[in-house]
Amino acid sequence: MAWLTNPSWRELDDIKIGDIVHIKNDDGLGSLLKGIVSKVEVNKIFAEIEASFGLGGTGEILNGLSLQYVNKELEFDKSLVQKVIAKR
Repeated sequence: MAWLTNPSWRELDDIKIGDIVHIKNDDGLGSLLKGIVSKVEVNKIFAEIEASFGLGGTGEILNGLSLQYVNKELEFDKSLVQKVIAKR
């Protein structure tokens, strides 16, 4: 599956273990994966994917290709991160 690069990714907050990140699928539907960061390297993020959301992140997707990533750890480039929600 292809993912959309965030042209503004360098402007996001620093990503730390425990933060929530969103990455966006390049499927034309704008689905998002929500993951909890488990490891941070220089250019890579590792995250346990918790859920897949529809356009705008408003409703959880309960079927479709993006569900294959839920409950799995993904490794991806930092430039794919669309949003960071800091761990409290």
